[in-house]
Amino acid sequence: LKPSRKVMITLAAVAALVTLIIVVTRPREPVYEGKRLSEWLEGISSTTSGNRERHYAETAIKAMGTDALPVLMKMLDAGDSKLKLWLAGLASKQNLIKWKPTTAFERRVLALDGLSVLGKSAGAALPRVKELFVSGDYTWVDSTFTRNTGPTVIIRNCDPDAVSFFTSCLTNQNPTVRFVSAAQLGFLGEKAKPAVNQLIIALRDRDEGVRSAAFLALHGLIDNKSDQYLEVLIMNMNDPD
Repeated sequence: LKPSRKVMITLAAVAALVTLIIVVTRPREPVYEGKRLSEWLEGISSTTSGNRERHYAETAIKAMGTDALPVLMKMLDAGDSKLKLWLAGLASKQNLIKWKPTTAFERRVLALDGLSVLGKSAGAALPRVKELFVSGDYTWVDSTFTRNTGPTVIIRNCDPDAVSFFTSCLTNQNPTVRFVSAAQLGFLGEKAKPAVNQLIIALRDRDEGVRSAAFLALHGLIDNKSDQYLEVLIMNMNDPD
């Protein structure tokens, strides 16, 4: 055998072994109408899925309910082993064997899609979702935004204290966390009125994006005829940026 062909055969054997290990060790998935949870999740996240396919997928995941939580929470903590990354790198450099493993990034995004669909039934995953939000790592969360999924949606839908949580995040060291928190308080509308004072303080934030998000949130929370609204306008006009 030529060296390149030996490498391909070795790659195929190792890839098969890795796939077998993943299949054996992953938690048992709930099934709805003959399809596993992971298959229904693909129906939500796929860019080729139409509205009907997404609706069917969401119906299936809601029907699974809390039975889907163990798998989804496991997916949230997904990681990529060095072996898996090495194999993926080799596979991308050849055309003989078609093998594309699902990355940890992709599995986390799928998990967030599923948890967003479950709504209040996803409450058990809330502490972990909050950890992901506060971490400020939005490199993978961005891909959920256009589908109205992700940590912020899950927190808004599942946490009765969402206003308090996002308010506390206005002082987070990460400007991205502060910016998104201010925006979420705006999305929460009237419920977020207890956060008005903290949002006013955020108008002095050192980050321009945070200041802008705080102003927009306040615009929807304060009576535009009140003295407090005038104070907010003056502070915004005095913003050096």
